[in-house]
Amino acid sequence: MRLDALGWSGFYAGHFAAQAGEDHVPGRVIAEHKGQYRVQTEAGEMAAILPGKVLHAATRRDELPVVGDWVIL
Repeated sequence: MRLDALGWSGFYAGHFAAQAGEDHVPGRVIAEHKGQYRVQTEAGEMAAILPGKVLHAATRRDELPVVGDWVIL
């Protein structure tokens, strides 16, 4: 699936380029259940979980990804 079909734009591409490394890909969160995520990438749908570092750094729920957010994998 092409990411532009999910709303990918130059705005997101610019932020991605500034944050991601060579082996990273962008994805859009399409489902979340008890801390486990389904993310759509150009290569297809995949499962994802947050690193413990991210979970422990978050002090509020709104600091974690939700359905519709763009993430770096």
